[in-house]
Amino acid sequence: MRNPAALWRQTACGRLLVESVKPLFTVSLCSNRQLWRRNEFTSKRSYTMDSSGSDMPPLFGNKEVSRAFMSVFPDVVREVSAERKGTLPEVEKWLTKIMQYNVPTGKKYRGLSVVHTYLSLTQDAVTEDALQKAYYLGWMVEMLHAFFLIQDDIMDGSYTRRGKAAWYRVEGVGMGAVNDAVLLEKSIYFLLKKKYSKEPWYMESVDLFNMVTLKTAIGQCLDVHSKKADGSIDVPKFTVDRHEGIAKFKTAFYSLYLPVSLGMHLAGRTNPELHRQAKVILLEIGEFLQMQDDYLDCYGRPEVTGKTGTDIVEGKVTWVSVMALQRANAKQKEMFREHYGQSDPASVQKIREFYDQIDIPHIYRIVEKESYERITRTIQQASHGIPKSFLLKLMDALYKRDQ
Repeated sequence: MRNPAALWRQTACGRLLVESVKPLFTVSLCSNRQLWRRNEFTSKRSYTMDSSGSDMPPLFGNKEVSRAFMSVFPDVVREVSAERKGTLPEVEKWLTKIMQYNVPTGKKYRGLSVVHTYLSLTQDAVTEDALQKAYYLGWMVEMLHAFFLIQDDIMDGSYTRRGKAAWYRVEGVGMGAVNDAVLLEKSIYFLLKKKYSKEPWYMESVDLFNMVTLKTAIGQCLDVHSKKADGSIDVPKFTVDRHEGIAKFKTAFYSLYLPVSLGMHLAGRTNPELHRQAKVILLEIGEFLQMQDDYLDCYGRPEVTGKTGTDIVEGKVTWVSVMALQRANAKQKEMFREHYGQSDPASVQKIREFYDQIDIPHIYRIVEKESYERITRTIQQASHGIPKSFLLKLMDALYKRDQ
């Protein structure tokens, strides 16, 4: 039998769901100044939810950092909407409502990644002005995330998002949400120009937002067209390349590369070669995360993950389904074609039994270990100027995660 790790060595792919990362920095507030100090990581490999019951990753759930980040959001809203004040008060109020409903209610680990990347590269050289810039850039990343989610909910026909009605299902919104998403996304570029047009990295940041938006749209296209026109599964499309493309383009670029690249620019790491190396590493981490997320959707315990897996019912192209089909015989493939993507419990059970016959858990353990070791080596060998400590601790915390 071929080495299962080798089968996936170049091709695992990523959707950022950073569930389990230890705090990198803590904040002390004293005499109206923010004093930052390093906080050591432990070597633990898995973590549970904090005492508040939040499933926010510990790195991004650091209460002082998160509180400081959240405190800036009202200013961001004012900056974006103030331009319409007086002449277009109705638009000002509506844009404020769009932002307040859609932007600040998630886990915010994408936005906080900008802050932590900046901090990991500057350490004792942190300035309050630069920190404020990191907060604003972080919120721009969160605005882009909200833009994608509004669109995604419309395309998927979703009823809820983050425990409340999807934006387009809110009374008085409807298909106007399409325009609202555009308002939100274009406000990012307005804010970038207003706040940072004099920064040496301004044009690079504009290009970066444009690039990851295009990459994400490409990933969404791959995902949407993974099924046949009648909504049934299209087994020939269950390939390693397609899974990698969906995960890498749809999520890894904007969830991982965008915030880290912005944090690097802010910290003065503007060398294109550094950003090229960072992109390679971050997309690999994204692939690693997607593999984990797909596995946990099927084999994770709901009392730990906080959700019930839906990939089988929805007929998703996942790491688990692709790996299983690579090893399936003709009879198993026919069974898969008949039952995958069906909502009845009997069909779901047949697919789960098929995965067990292939011994997906064993394959996963081997591939996870090999991937962790390979990515860690890549980070260690990267050039000075890459946020190595941040990325290494991220990998340590993600390895063997169970949520």
